[in-house]
Parts: sequence; C-alpha cells; structure tokens
Amino acid sequence: QQKKNLSYNRAFYTKISSQMKGFVPTWENPVPKNPAAIARSHPSSHGNQIRAYKLTLYSQTEFAITAVHHHSNDWRYVPTLQGLRKAIKEITKHYSNGEKAVFQDDSTPSTSSSAENGTTIVSNGGGKWRIPLSSYQAFLSYLRSDPMVRVQAIPQNQLKIASIGRAVTSRSYPSAKKIMDWGVP
Repeated sequence: QQKKNLSYNRAFYTKISSQMKGFVPTWENPVPKNPAAIARSHPSSHGNQIRAYKLTLYSQTEFAITAVHHHSNDWRYVPTLQGLRKAIKEITKHYSNGEKAVFQDDSTPSTSSSAENGTTIVSNGGGKWRIPLSSYQAFLSYLRSDPMVRVQAIPQNQLKIASIGRAVTSRSYPSAKKIMDWGVP
C-alpha cells in the first residue's frame, strides 16, 4: 500500500486560523466546535462583557431593540447597539415585505470630564432600532444564537394582541354602496 501524504493545506489553515484566535487545532479536534460563532460581526471591544438587549413592542407593526446594562458587566461598560446594523438591515430585507428598519436616536452626544486624571469620556447617549414586527422571530433567533448575548424578549401575549390588532386594522369598512346593497338605508 501507498502511504498518503498528510500535509495540510496552508492557505486553508491560515484563513481559518486567522479567524480563530486562541484556538489550537489538533488531529482529534481540527476545527472549533461552533465555527458559525466566529464570523459574527459584533465589536470585539466588549471583550468578555455580556451584551444585553431589550425588545419592546413599539406598535402593531414595529418592535424596538434597546441596549441595556447586564448585571454581571463592569460598571464602566456602556451598552451599545454597535455591530447590529448589518444584521438588522439584512434580516429586515429578507423577512419584512419591503418595510425598513429605522434607527431612532434618543439623545444628543454627551461629554464628561474627570478632573483627577484628565480623562474625557464621550458617550453617544443611546438610541433604539425600530424594526418591522414581521422580522421579529428571525431577529430573536439571531440574537439568541450568540452565547454572549442576553435578550429580554417581548411577551407572547403582547405579540398575540399585536397580531390580532394588525388583522383588525387590515380589514376595511364596507363601502356605502355595499351597505345599501345589503338593504341598509
């Protein structure tokens, strides 16, 4: 029998290894357990901080996502929606029937200075995304797929009420001609 050449593909290895910082491949474990988690576009500046989001019903047709502080995070951590724009736009494009997601800035940028060490902290004050309700389940699944994200979802009873309200408002009143055809004077 002929021995097989066990050399590795250098281009493939460098592409994969550049995406997997800290991962050391072995013959028993050549690729990480969850390669999909590597390609996420969340900012790496958060480090080990858990990102927490609150989803709220905005209207019968929209919900909002807001970044909130998680109880296990450092007090200096500023919750942000950075890194979600691309995912929000892509999910909305595929699941919302032509409706668009809109970012609503809640406040103006603020600056605070510390006299002790001369540092200046600039925070953007926050904001929220208004996203079409038709893309809610897909977006919730996207957020929950990341182990470093905690989501406070919209309660199911509110979602049911919104869908009933949307169905009622989509029905139109009968025209005057149709009412007269029914025999109503």
